[in-house]
Amino acid sequence: METTSKMPWREKVVRYIFFLISLFFCGLAVALNAHSMLGVSPISSVAYVIALKVPSVSMGTWLFIWNMVMLLIQLVLLRREFPPVYFMQIPLSLIFGVFTDLGSLICAGFSTDTYFLRLLCAVLGVVVMAFGISIAVTANVVYNSGEAVVKVMSDKMGRPFGHVKIGFDVSCVLLSVVMSLAFFHLQIVSVREGTLISAVFCGVFITLFGKFLPAVTTRLIYFFAGKKEGEKDV
Repeated sequence: METTSKMPWREKVVRYIFFLISLFFCGLAVALNAHSMLGVSPISSVAYVIALKVPSVSMGTWLFIWNMVMLLIQLVLLRREFPPVYFMQIPLSLIFGVFTDLGSLICAGFSTDTYFLRLLCAVLGVVVMAFGISIAVTANVVYNSGEAVVKVMSDKMGRPFGHVKIGFDVSCVLLSVVMSLAFFHLQIVSVREGTLISAVFCGVFITLFGKFLPAVTTRLIYFFAGKKEGEKDV
């Protein structure tokens, strides 16, 4: 994904701006899922359980810490082969945490008095997450920590990315369940309907957005970068 080395600086800046926009939507999506109290996505489940146990520290902060754990795993696996651009995960993870906390403030005004409203909140979170991911993929500048750690594991194990992604997500869910049982007197608070909805339908919505959003986003990137569509980098 790190294809920015030959890009003109203006296009690189524009692509990072769009990536930051995608982080806002992804942070808002995590906040919506958490607000629904119906479970969160597998990758966020560990941070979510800790945030419920230690509410004095924000969800965004715990997500940042969890992302740094995933970055540490990459460092341990790659060692001297660690690409310097991967350190961009640090500021981007921090920004993602801030956007998640901002999303929590926005969601605070959403009523979840009934199960229908909570379910609606969870589904909306999945749609917003798919929207954000679609923009991030088109921006094409850097992996987030969740994608990067799976890619590193995939490369080291010689296994397909999709297979490793499934295994990593399952591992996150199992870890969050164990932590939930330990922290909340044998109650599972991290995995519920929202987790299943996220696992099953996020890819569906990404596919739907993929039919038109990448083309629109690419045109906008080229427009703000002052570049004609199809023009090659020198």
